[in-house]
Amino acid sequence: MNNHNDDKEQKNIVTEKAKQFAKKKAGKAAKKLLKKGAKVALKAGLKAALAALKAGLAFLVGLASPYILIALLIIAAIIVIYIATTLLFSFGDEELLGDAYELKAYIEEKVYDSIDYSKPEQRDYMLPVELVISVMQIYESEKRDATSKEAVDVIVEKLKPEFTYEDKEGYIESYTTTCDNSGCSDSEITKTPYTVSMLTKVIAWNGITTFTIEEVLGEWQSSTSSSTYTTVDEDGNESSETVTTTHHSRALTFVSTPNFQEDYAYYERVLMSDPFYYKVDDLIMVEALYQATGGRINYSAWKQGLSLENGGGFDIGDVNVIPGAGVPADYMKYYLAGQKAYGVDWYYLAAFHWVETKFSTHQPMISSAGAEGHMQFMVRHVSL
Repeated sequence: MNNHNDDKEQKNIVTEKAKQFAKKKAGKAAKKLLKKGAKVALKAGLKAALAALKAGLAFLVGLASPYILIALLIIAAIIVIYIATTLLFSFGDEELLGDAYELKAYIEEKVYDSIDYSKPEQRDYMLPVELVISVMQIYESEKRDATSKEAVDVIVEKLKPEFTYEDKEGYIESYTTTCDNSGCSDSEITKTPYTVSMLTKVIAWNGITTFTIEEVLGEWQSSTSSSTYTTVDEDGNESSETVTTTHHSRALTFVSTPNFQEDYAYYERVLMSDPFYYKVDDLIMVEALYQATGGRINYSAWKQGLSLENGGGFDIGDVNVIPGAGVPADYMKYYLAGQKAYGVDWYYLAAFHWVETKFSTHQPMISSAGAEGHMQFMVRHVSL
């Protein structure tokens, strides 16, 4: 049995459960909005969902634990995702209506043009299209004078990566060995300089990459060719001579090793300044929107000073955790056991517990769709 795969599968339950919940709550609304046109649906659905989300914040603040607050906020934001982001990305291009299709193509073009695509080393740092649309949704949820395309221009221009290059001087050494009937001789070594532009630093939306540049003097490489010449003397005697020419060369080149440090200072600074003026809760909502598209972002964990080595999660070990006033202490042992067994942070488990059965206060705990239990999972019947 592959325990690693089992654990990974169990850890993905949280994400899948959130998506199932959001689809169930927002699916019908999304379909209605689609009929009105993608652009109208995007804005109308976004504003309605954000209004509902803000209305629920008063209750969330009542839950004293900041972790359960963030978990519940992310779950609530997923409803926004399926009314807004899903319209542009989860449905394929063939599902997009005119305005939305054109807007998505425009975003892709702007993101593509934000780097020098002729330089392969820049492609890994290109802004994700899904991040742009996630930032854009928050931007357009407020009254702005800019059009959607103008908003895209601003977002891409402000968040695009910054590249630093440094010229390095290398050289190629070469000489020739010539051998004939009289013996062999070497020519003088010549050194031909060249200049190469090396990437030394990248400041991207999710961190800083610096490059350690090392000089590498290669081994001598050789290639040989031969020619045979025939001569005739005064007496008519023929003689042959083979001349072998060997070309030797080696180069001083450069090898770069990237060192990536995940960091969201640039991301935060850009989005908290003109023309965005986002607050921390706005950035957490961008995080939730982007994560739902499959993107990786650890802004909230970075903001809390947590380790980012394991995707922003952390192991609290076998300690006693006292939850906020809104979380029943009786269930903490189950949340912590789940966290230890499957690597799912306890506050996410508590969040789903509240969303599904209000901490097991719904009676009976069986939905009309057949979901059962404290966390409302569907029972699977297997015929043998």
